Amino acid sequence: PTTSALVGTDIRVTNGSNVEVPRELVIASSTAETGELWFKADSISSTTDTVLKIWYNGSTIGDYASSTTYGSQNVWTNGFELVYHMNEDPTTDVIFDSTSNSNHGVATGTLAASDLITGQLGSGVSFEGDWYIDMLDVVIAADEDFTVSAWNRDDSHANTTTIFGASGDLHLSDSSGNYLQDIGFTSDT
Repeated sequence: PTTSALVGTDIRVTNGSNVEVPRELVIASSTAETGELWFKADSISSTTDTVLKIWYNGSTIGDYASSTTYGSQNVWTNGFELVYHMNEDPTTDVIFDSTSNSNHGVATGTLAASDLITGQLGSGVSFEGDWYIDMLDVVIAADEDFTVSAWNRDDSHANTTTIFGASGDLHLSDSSGNYLQDIGFTSDT
């Protein structure tokens, strides 16, 4: 690729029959030879090996648009309400949702560019003080099962850290009780 913005955009993922599947390239570095890639397999067998292939050709004119058949939004179509990769500059005040739901978070509080850190998987954000993500209008029906997943590391070890709690709202908080992430609940009845 001719620029760093194009690194990895030539990557394609196919099943064993060479049928392309949707994929999201979060980040790729040709210098560090690392990256973060998510894809949606069309099926995975529990009894036989499932073949998936990753292809690249070393040159491209750009990535798929996020809403196209093989674009990033089609990776997250199995009931995902939102997916945050936490790889944005935290000073921009927007945490982008990778799904087609556009549940972008709004960063609240004060963060510096240095708060974008290496995470367990890809990038992460160092939550400190009064900073949190306002998820605005994410709606999960009160009678609906759901799963929330996150990586957390508490450097203070001063108290038990609450990753998620529920009291009208589902939230992520730090060891001092500062809210970091909120998901509002409403009932569809």
